[in-house]
Amino acid sequence: MKLRLLILALPLMAIQACAPVYIPSARHTHQLDHKGELSGAAFVGTNGIDLQGAYAVSDRFGFAGAASFGDNEEEGNEDYHEHSYGEIAVEYFRVIGNIGRFELLGGAGLGSATSVDNYAFSGTDRAVQATGRYNKLFLQSNIGLETDWVETGLALRLGQVRFTEFETSATTYEEAEAGTFFEPALYARLGWKNIKIEG
Repeated sequence: MKLRLLILALPLMAIQACAPVYIPSARHTHQLDHKGELSGAAFVGTNGIDLQGAYAVSDRFGFAGAASFGDNEEEGNEDYHEHSYGEIAVEYFRVIGNIGRFELLGGAGLGSATSVDNYAFSGTDRAVQATGRYNKLFLQSNIGLETDWVETGLALRLGQVRFTEFETSATTYEEAEAGTFFEPALYARLGWKNIKIEG
C-alpha cells in the first residue's frame, strides 16, 4: 500500500518542481603568498560570467571580491535563467614550504535571479517560473600546490543562502527560506608564471 502511494505521489511532486534560482559562483582560489600580491580571474561557462579579484594587504591577510552574471535566454527555447550576484570576503593565507598554499576565507554576498523551466507531465508541458532575491554567508578553505607552471588544489565552501524574496508561478513565500550548501571543487591551472588557464 505504501509503495502504491509513493508511486502515485511522485508525479504530483514533479508537478511542483521549481526552476533553479540559486546558482553557485566560482570558488575563490587565488593562492596568495605575499604582501602586495594582486590576483584576478575570469570564468565563462554555461552559468554565465564570473569575475574575481584579491589583494594581499599583508603577508597573511587579504581581501577578495567577485561578481557573477548570467543571461542564457535562447531564441525558440522556453527555458531561461538570468542572475546577478556579488560578494566580498576576508582572506587568511599561508605558504607551506616552497610550493604549498593554504587559504581560509569568510564572506558575504547579495544576488537575484529569475529562472523558467519546462516540465513534461502526462504528455503536456508546464512552464514554471521562479524569481528570488537572496543573501549568502560563506566559509571556504583551500589547500593547494603552486609552481611557476602549475597550480592545483581542493576548495571546500560551505554557504548559507537565505532568500529575502521568493516566488514561483504558483506561490509567493512570505517568510524567508534558507538552505545550506556544500560546494567542493578541484581546480588545476596550467600556463606561465603570471598567466594561467584553468580547466
